[in-house]
Amino acid sequence: EACQILYTLLKQKQTPQKTFSDVPEQEWYAQAVLTLATMGLVEGYGEDFQPQKEMTKAEFFAILNRIYPSDGTILTFDDGYLDHFTSVFPLLVKKGMQGVFFVAPQTFIEKKVLDVNKIHLLLATVSIDVLNARLVELLQKLQGKYNLLQTVDELWDLYAKQGKYDNKETIFFKRMLQVVLPLQMRKEILGSLFNQFMDVSEDVIAQELYMTLDQMKLMKNQGMLFGIHGYSHMWMDHMNRNELITEIEKALSAMDSLVDKDNWMISYPYGGYTSE
Repeated sequence: EACQILYTLLKQKQTPQKTFSDVPEQEWYAQAVLTLATMGLVEGYGEDFQPQKEMTKAEFFAILNRIYPSDGTILTFDDGYLDHFTSVFPLLVKKGMQGVFFVAPQTFIEKKVLDVNKIHLLLATVSIDVLNARLVELLQKLQGKYNLLQTVDELWDLYAKQGKYDNKETIFFKRMLQVVLPLQMRKEILGSLFNQFMDVSEDVIAQELYMTLDQMKLMKNQGMLFGIHGYSHMWMDHMNRNELITEIEKALSAMDSLVDKDNWMISYPYGGYTSE
């Protein structure tokens, strides 16, 4: 798997010349392993490669340093914003550079605005005091429907904490609608706030905010790489195993023309992940 990721990052690939006794040509990882070995980026153990042997983080980054200059960097872009196509992509092509784009495909499959962006747009449009006042009203109204055990005051004491970049009022608003409240309660409240305070319909905002599938296909044809960012940009460290599997499988299915379902990369939304 590590070799497949490294192989994907190669801009120039050599025809495989190297062979290993334990890497049959029909295996899904054979092209990656044999190409990297031919280019001198990985080595085996005599006639064997030992493909099941785990590659350490140090080994992975050592190979990465051979692929890219020591003073180089990997350019990654999350969320699939339209300006990645209109601004970033032309600049990368002009400079002969490659970018890796991690997309949450709910944006182009359902024409939905990601919850994280709904929160951003609300905070940019409405004062935090007005937003929290309405949030509290909705919390009290829906508390019984969703069996929320904590009171608003208890939630405030637990989650209204000064952040590195945001005041405690903003942190409270974000945490409630990002991760703390039950999923369906979050969606109902966020949908109500979005409909109340935004003058433009969600599908119109989505079309103006995110790339289309055709635009991404064009980027891929020009050498850009794609990975998944979940399906709907959820905190993966707050999902159970079945939810994680569903979220990832939906993302891979939606992006099957951009990523290989057997060998794919992921950027964890919010940086949240588990041992799963």
